[in-house]
Amino acid sequence: MLRLETTADATKVTISGDGFKKGKVFLDQTDGAGGGSATVQSDGTFKSGEVSAGKWRAFQTSRGPRANCQGGQAAQDTVNQRLIDSEQTRGTKEGWAQGKKLAQSGACDSEPQPQTPNLQRLAPDAAGKKAAQEVYTNAYNTAFRTAVDRFCP
Repeated sequence: MLRLETTADATKVTISGDGFKKGKVFLDQTDGAGGGSATVQSDGTFKSGEVSAGKWRAFQTSRGPRANCQGGQAAQDTVNQRLIDSEQTRGTKEGWAQGKKLAQSGACDSEPQPQTPNLQRLAPDAAGKKAAQEVYTNAYNTAFRTAVDRFCP
């Protein structure tokens, strides 16, 4: 397993890992020019010094253990995008279900009532939360109106 830990400098991280063989582990930044190595202890763990934030892989030999991870802004962007994608899916499902239910009960003049996004699973930043809220609300409203249009005369 590979982990990136932030440092006082937001552009830097340290890489740590476990499950490797005692010796040397090589570090390669897959989204930049960074690289290096670290010493694997007898318990299979290692920790690098500060390196540039980004996407990294750690490996020992062509047949040995290898792992990938990302940190810094790249990791935050991934967390934000996962939240946005899940909220868009949730908004579409909930908007359709509520719109269909109200339309079938004859409440064809109902207005959409989007819920608060589900932010408990991930740790998005403020921009990610705002984008997720907007995507959820738009998806919910679109699906709600589509269901009402489909099931109302």
